[in-house]
Amino acid sequence: MTAAHCIGSIRYVYIGYSKPSLTRSADLPNGTWQTFGVKKDAKHPSWAGENGCPMTGVDVALLQLDGHVSNVESIRLADHTPIVGDTCIVAGYGRHNVANDLNEIEANLTNISRNERREATVRIASIDGYNAFSAKGIDGAHAQGDSGGSLLCGEKLAGVVSCTPDRNQKVLNLRKVYADIQSSKAFVEETLRAWDAESPPPPPPPPECGLPNCFRISEYYEGLHADKAIEIENRCTTAIDLSKATLNIERNASTTGTALNGVLTGTLAPGSTYVVCSPALATTVSCSATSGSLSFNGNDRVFLTLDGQVVDSFGQLGVDPGNVWTDSDFRRKTACDAYSGQGEFPLTSLYDKAADLGTSNLGVAP
Repeated sequence: MTAAHCIGSIRYVYIGYSKPSLTRSADLPNGTWQTFGVKKDAKHPSWAGENGCPMTGVDVALLQLDGHVSNVESIRLADHTPIVGDTCIVAGYGRHNVANDLNEIEANLTNISRNERREATVRIASIDGYNAFSAKGIDGAHAQGDSGGSLLCGEKLAGVVSCTPDRNQKVLNLRKVYADIQSSKAFVEETLRAWDAESPPPPPPPPECGLPNCFRISEYYEGLHADKAIEIENRCTTAIDLSKATLNIERNASTTGTALNGVLTGTLAPGSTYVVCSPALATTVSCSATSGSLSFNGNDRVFLTLDGQVVDSFGQLGVDPGNVWTDSDFRRKTACDAYSGQGEFPLTSLYDKAADLGTSNLGVAP
């Protein structure tokens, strides 16, 4: 769920755990996020565009993602509109951009870096008609929030960040208007029923794997020019410490791999992916890490080690197959298989070749 006025500007949705110091997708903690493209959207039928604050229509929309979310607990919708004086939490917003009040914000926040904030406690200030209500920050942070962010009252979703009626107010006195979830429940239920009717049932969960099969290369993207990416996936039931793993490239006829040291960092949660991109591709794709050393052609092999042992390989190690993977995107099948790089490379058994060089699957587990 998001704000209707955000529709058209959302390309990707990141789902997972955040922390106060994060303001950009590039700063997301490795392995804790799932990335999805937006397959379809639906605005509340009363929405008529940005026409003041509070807005005339209900500023609520739904997004249908291009994949299935896992290992994330859902939030229930509130069963009533909050009343004046209720204390709630607005979550999921980042930078404060009102320059004149940065020092005032910094003085009022504890242990949070300047310009950064991920949630704040607010108090309901007024009910602004059937569609919306407003609130002010009460914990030293303001209630501005990012459009489409969640307002949680009693641990249930009561509102969606909509607009600011007077941007000339002092930041810490700023009042924010939220679209009321109560005026959207029928729309939400009808839209979800319609989407469920037209969508196939979700695929069964992939079989659980054990090491080494569960830690593997899930996408080999050998794009045009300098566009390169390697995606790795954790299909294990426990997290992987990436400080013990290394991505390596074996080029041309070489029998020795070049380690991309320092590229894999953090912890990769079960069911998550980690995408390493070349600098050229990183300008258009959300990447877990970027490396100028990620340069390979359609005959170069890429292999993954854990604790110094090869756990998976794209291509037979020590063998130059010729430029057979040039300008191609290979996506791992869901079967629980691994390949150590020894013996003939069973490409078609392990990977499907994408019909084109689109990047929408990068960061999405097979």
